[in-house]
Amino acid sequence: MHEPIDGACTDEVAVLGGKGASLVRMARLGLPVPGGHVLTTAFFAPWFDQLRASPQWAALVEGGPGEWSRTCPLVQAFEPVLDSRQAEVLSACEEPGLVAVRSSSPEEDLAGASFAGGYETRLGVAAGDLEEAVRACFASSVAERVLHYKLEHGFDPLQPRIAVVVQRQLHSEVAGVAFSLNPLSNDYDEVVIEAAWGLGESVVAGLTEPDHVVVDRVSCKVREHRIGSKERSLWLADDGGQEVREGWRSAESCLTDAQIRELVGLVVKVEGRFEQPVDVEWAWADGALHVLQARPVTAWVPLPHELRTAPGERRRLLMDASLSNGLTLNVPVSPLGLDWLVEVFMRLLERFVGPIERGEAPSEALFFGAGGRLYADLSQLLWIQSPAMLKRGNQGVDALMADTLGNIDAKRYRSARRPKMMKLRYLWRVPRMVWASRHVVARLVATVLAPAWARRRYDADIASLESDLRSPLDPARSVHDELGCGFDALYDRGFPALWAGLIAGMTPILATDALVGGLDRALAMRLQQGFDGNVVLRMGAQMASLAARLPLSDPELAERIEASALPPDLQHDWDAWMAEFGSRGPTEMDLASPRYGDDVRLVLAQLRAMVGSDPAAAHQRLMQQRREAFRQLWKRSVWRALLLWWPHRLAERFAGTRDTPKHVLTAYNHRMRRRALVLGRELVAEGRLDRPEQVFDLHLHELHAPGDLRSRCVHNRRFLDELRQLDVAFPPVIDTRGRILRPRALPEVPGQLRGMGVSVGVARGRVRKLRHATQGGIEPGDVLLAYTTDPGWTPLFVNAAAIVLEIGGTLQHGALVAREYGKPCVVGISRLFDRLDDGQLVEVDGTSGVVRIIDETR
Repeated sequence: MHEPIDGACTDEVAVLGGKGASLVRMARLGLPVPGGHVLTTAFFAPWFDQLRASPQWAALVEGGPGEWSRTCPLVQAFEPVLDSRQAEVLSACEEPGLVAVRSSSPEEDLAGASFAGGYETRLGVAAGDLEEAVRACFASSVAERVLHYKLEHGFDPLQPRIAVVVQRQLHSEVAGVAFSLNPLSNDYDEVVIEAAWGLGESVVAGLTEPDHVVVDRVSCKVREHRIGSKERSLWLADDGGQEVREGWRSAESCLTDAQIRELVGLVVKVEGRFEQPVDVEWAWADGALHVLQARPVTAWVPLPHELRTAPGERRRLLMDASLSNGLTLNVPVSPLGLDWLVEVFMRLLERFVGPIERGEAPSEALFFGAGGRLYADLSQLLWIQSPAMLKRGNQGVDALMADTLGNIDAKRYRSARRPKMMKLRYLWRVPRMVWASRHVVARLVATVLAPAWARRRYDADIASLESDLRSPLDPARSVHDELGCGFDALYDRGFPALWAGLIAGMTPILATDALVGGLDRALAMRLQQGFDGNVVLRMGAQMASLAARLPLSDPELAERIEASALPPDLQHDWDAWMAEFGSRGPTEMDLASPRYGDDVRLVLAQLRAMVGSDPAAAHQRLMQQRREAFRQLWKRSVWRALLLWWPHRLAERFAGTRDTPKHVLTAYNHRMRRRALVLGRELVAEGRLDRPEQVFDLHLHELHAPGDLRSRCVHNRRFLDELRQLDVAFPPVIDTRGRILRPRALPEVPGQLRGMGVSVGVARGRVRKLRHATQGGIEPGDVLLAYTTDPGWTPLFVNAAAIVLEIGGTLQHGALVAREYGKPCVVGISRLFDRLDDGQLVEVDGTSGVVRIIDETR
């Protein structure tokens, strides 16, 4: 029921809890950990048995999360009986002096969940108060804050467990926390230290402004040393408990240079033990440095080892192309899905410039996939484009990325060697590029001169291409054959039309921004909405129609649909919708992601959120507003109206085609997914995989490798599983030592967040934060907060009062759908998820790009 920290028989988290297991492992390595004991989970098992049999527990279970604010305090007040065996164990844990008593849950201090500040800690506990302190730690395992944290992080809140650390209390002179990477910039080569006089609780609990030190761990040079105000410090009282000292040595630095170096060395050693970045609580007592606690950092962005440059080497700068317009993937992409995306891009590039060397290491490639992401090497691009040019090129797609690119230190990040593409032997490819572009140019000229004819030809070409991509699979083709045939069809029959339509549709929108944006921003935005022909909006309108007709409360509806047992007219409309949109779904650009056509439950979940909505009617209103806006423009500025008249007519024909290229690409993608699953089933039948879906954990070149493929799948998934556990929000720009580049900070106005307005209007609502489209629904009137969105999010826009995105721009999917649904939308707010909480009442102004915080209610 208890284990000594120094000499424990086990280091299992299930027995000792996260904190206790960490202390035991560090003690085994000889690190300076104060001695003590861990009351194991077995010690508290009888108490939880008593608790579960109590009426307080029954009330908590029956009331559910909505009643936890009332029921949790009642459960915490329950006092279990201490038996004789437990009493003996407590006596054995007593120390000659004072002790620190800390909770140590098996779910605490893990890589994906820290529970920082959730559980109870008691410092300066005398022997006579040990039982009361242990009971307080036990009670904290059912505190409301802990149960909500468990619910949000996928733990069962009704299965509480706890262990407790009883440790010799240090009379520390200086204490604090240290991070083995910079938690603000994610830089792997910076150790960040925060220190205060006395006990470290003043730093951990945020009771004072500590000293802040940033150290380059490679050179051990101090990059920043800011003296905090340290207006108050906590000290251990001689008789137990804590005392406060006001202004004690507040103008002095807590740490000498020698102490900083020693602390950095200790933090690096602890990180080596954990094999990942750590957050360390430390203390100096009696002239010696001690480790009080260490846990994995849960909020960081790891890079795969093949992308990391060695500490001290010249860094490379990477742009995450997975977040770019057309992909907008904020989840790790499967190995096969990533290979497919890279292969499609490379084949497209080869059609223009000729054969390209394949298999280059990420350190040599300009565009590559690694660690579940697509990257472009900005260090090479900086030889060709200046930061200002990179900013202009991304402004319409991603405002945050554009501002970040504009502030790049080109001298620091430009690669040491010129990229291959700048060598003289590559100049012969230029004429080939011009010649390869002739079909797109010819189609674009025809589109501008004869838009009606061009649109008819466009529709015919795309319909024929989609028909081919959705045709039955040829069993004689391999995955590689399917990839090649699909690409050939896409390029030869669809590429000229798709690109001409996209350019024709986007140019008028950009022209409107240029000609009218400075005159009247709201008027310019109204001129950019209400265009017909958008495939994503058509999908949403038809989903709303189906939601109004389907018996969505029927628990057997999915089975009825799969058995084609709906009324004939409804079944016909369902089948027609599925034939056109069955290749779509959340995170649809990854081959591993199920589509609506694979699992009807995916779409039924989204249809339930659309009951009562009418996006088609909203779209008609926006069309009228756009036409009225053009009439207003004639009155206000005739020359601007004249200049926009022809582009506006062109936009009426082609602005709606903006999402068609991706719609066609998802059909190609879904065909590849179906072909891969056929192979997966064959590999299962041969005993080489356990499930057909494991085929997506293989790389393209591994699909036909001999022997058992299970170990390859496990190896390929290891880093992706780490990313999923951390629930990473991938930054647009990062260097190869993990440093995240961000836009230059704007002056802050209290109660306001400023971004870019991309859809006009003002709306108020409660914040609803979603990291993934399948995470939950949106209630009518909610303000949807997301990192970025793709068409799989479209049904969630219907009920939202407004949309706020961290990643996005005028031409990004979220902005377009928001405009076409008439929803205010603001994009490009850095650290959005850290600055707003679920339940806050906010006002979103999509014209000015401001989000105002009305109150802090959660």
